[in-house]
Amino acid sequence: LNLHLQNRKTTPGLNMLDFAFEDAVANVEAVVKRIYQHAGIPLSKQTLENVRQWDSNNPIHSKGKFEYSLDEFGLTAEGIEKEMSDYIEFVSKLPRLA
Repeated sequence: LNLHLQNRKTTPGLNMLDFAFEDAVANVEAVVKRIYQHAGIPLSKQTLENVRQWDSNNPIHSKGKFEYSLDEFGLTAEGIEKEMSDYIEFVSKLPRLA
């Protein structure tokens, strides 16, 4: 992630789109619209309807909920916050859709 952030700083013209995971979960339609707009691709009514249908037919946790702990993977919240502090700050500044 640090290399990703460094690439963004040294190559400001990179054509990249970032959005918060929470937005993708809470508002799939808005994220899809943003992706199409960013790519310069027209979003057809049929595609948008397909997205709505998929989202309606696939509610979160419909096939079970993943439950795990950081401890299972030998991680701690403090360690993640330390190692990923720059990325966490970057993500916290992303414009929110939801």
